[in-house]
Amino acid sequence: MRYLLDTNIVIFFTTNHSNLSKDVIALLQDTDNVLCVSAETIREIIVLYKIKVLLRSIGRRAMLLLRVWRRHLELSRYRLIKM
Repeated sequence: MRYLLDTNIVIFFTTNHSNLSKDVIALLQDTDNVLCVSAETIREIIVLYKIKVLLRSIGRRAMLLLRVWRRHLELSRYRLIKM
């Protein structure tokens, strides 16, 4: 059978199997299956890698800015739901 793998499945399968269920791991390890990855998945992995490298190079200030931004989004969403 042919399967088109999602970005998360590709990342988890190549880095940390504990995030995947036993059924998914069995499906991925079955040599009768054809596993496909789209160009978009590859692009997303490249973007994620670049973001991680960028965050590492910027350091603590970037992490603080991301936390503030995430908190702002959570508060904005709460205000929209509450209204």
